Amino acid sequence: MVLFFGGAGENIENVSATTQMLFASASAFGAVGCSFALQEFANRYVGELALMSSSDEKKHWLRISSMDFWGNRVETVVKYPDAVEAPMRNVPESSYVEIAEAAFLPLYVYLDEEKMEKKQFMVSLIHGKLLEKNMLLDVLSGK
Repeated sequence: MVLFFGGAGENIENVSATTQMLFASASAFGAVGCSFALQEFANRYVGELALMSSSDEKKHWLRISSMDFWGNRVETVVKYPDAVEAPMRNVPESSYVEIAEAAFLPLYVYLDEEKMEKKQFMVSLIHGKLLEKNMLLDVLSGK
C-alpha cells in the first residue's frame, strides 16, 4: 500500500525540497501547539488543594497548587469562600458519587478583590491522595 508519492519518483529520495520543508514546518508547528496545550493543562490542573485559616479561625484561604510550563510549583491563594465558586453548590448529596467519578471537576476562583479576573482550575477526585474527604466536600459544595 502506497501512502505517499513524492517528487517525480516513487521513493523517498525523490521528494522535493518544498515537500520536505512543508513536512518539517508542520512538525514544528504541531510540537509548538502541543507544548502550549500541555502548558495550559498543567497550569489549571490542581496538584494540591489546602484550606488554611487564621489563628482565630475567622478568616479562611484556599491554597491551590498547580504547575507552570517548566514544572515549577505555582501557588494561588484566594479568600474562602468569598473568591471561590463552589462547583457542587446546588448539587444534592445523593449525586456526589456520580460527580466524584468524573475525570475533572472545574473549580472557578476570583484572583482579585473586585471579582473581575476569574480563573478555572481542574480538580481530579479519582486520582491522588485524599486526606480530608468531608472537608473537601464542604469546600466544593460551599459549606
